[in-house]
Amino acid sequence: MKMNVISKTAFCTLAIAIMALTFIACDKDDDDEKDVPEMTAATSYDDLEFFQGTFVTTDTVGKFVSRTLGEPLYKDDTAHLYIGVETIEEALKYFESSIAPDITLTTSTSNNYTYNLTNADGEPQGTVTFTPGGEGGAIAEITTDAKSLKFFNKVTFIPNSAWPHNSAKGKYRLGDVFTKNINVGSWPFNGDYAFSFVCIRESGNGTQPIFVAITKEQYLVVSAFSTSARGLITSAMCPNLSISKTISDVIRCDFEFYKACFDEAGEGPLIKDELYWINEYHQNMGVYRDQGCINLSNGEIDYWDVTFHSPEKYVLVAVTGSVASLLDRM
Repeated sequence: MKMNVISKTAFCTLAIAIMALTFIACDKDDDDEKDVPEMTAATSYDDLEFFQGTFVTTDTVGKFVSRTLGEPLYKDDTAHLYIGVETIEEALKYFESSIAPDITLTTSTSNNYTYNLTNADGEPQGTVTFTPGGEGGAIAEITTDAKSLKFFNKVTFIPNSAWPHNSAKGKYRLGDVFTKNINVGSWPFNGDYAFSFVCIRESGNGTQPIFVAITKEQYLVVSAFSTSARGLITSAMCPNLSISKTISDVIRCDFEFYKACFDEAGEGPLIKDELYWINEYHQNMGVYRDQGCINLSNGEIDYWDVTFHSPEKYVLVAVTGSVASLLDRM
């Protein structure tokens, strides 16, 4: 009997200890959550990654997926991309869209520009330059000395009239709305899902179209107990930082027009100052994750903690590159 009494006492002591540790752990979690800001504004970028992401998309391990802007015209130099434009102002808009938001754009009457590229920690990555003219009657050129740039090294803007072969014009025009079944293959969009897209960039000479949709509902990024859209957000269907910024650049030039287009699409709404999840995140010391959002009405990027907080937002969906070109011909 004495042994049973001692066992019960020991059991009670252990139970009390476990309860105490549980309360301490809960308090610690509460403290952690209080210490982690729900949102931080983006102030620095990997400028080279942003520049590269405007022209090509890569997979999660950095392998080439497709070109999203520019086309090589010569088989013996596929790293030299070409884009057909009408004016130098049009070429300059493409260039400016490839420059990360933490770089201050300047104004030059001669249209000569050189910007220093740095990573998020401010370390130099090289320079990128825009100059008028070029060989063979080019309108302008983008050159760079960035040694870590992948999959292209130069962009030349030539007159549309000088494009060496007929560029098949896509069937979709700016603002056109169409619905396509896309295989997303991740919860809550298992299998084929019918997205209604808005055309925000037409196919052109060296220019791949961009089709954009917004999810009908707001989602968590991660959740063990309710619907999250992490699979969609980390897929090729969710645009990277560079393409998201390009989408914002286009939309905010005529916000009310595109708002009406998304209303017609009947998917998620385009709302001024609303934030939309994009395929961009920061992992902070392996402890918690900050998921990127974009404000389409001003182009600002914010990072929201999704480990200690549970923000819900619409997801920005986009089809670009070779897939968009294929859809445009179907």
